Amino acid sequence: MSLPVGTTPDADTQIREIDDWWRTNRRSSPDLFLEELTASFDIIGDAPYIGRLYRQSPYQVLAGSSSKEPAVTSTPSQGPTR
Repeated sequence: MSLPVGTTPDADTQIREIDDWWRTNRRSSPDLFLEELTASFDIIGDAPYIGRLYRQSPYQVLAGSSSKEPAVTSTPSQGPTR
């Protein structure tokens, strides 16, 4: 089962800016950035605890939800985790 991956509003803005730049400047493969980002989100959704934790991150990962659809979402934490 793959979990959906959420992004912050700042990340959404950066994704749109990068995609706009990519489509303007990489005309031979205009969809490549979004294809690679989608593949990365698929990997994270399939294995949300893969890799190392970034201990100074202001975000925490919340796996699961009260709905029938599980979710992985980034939310600001109370401070750095140790």
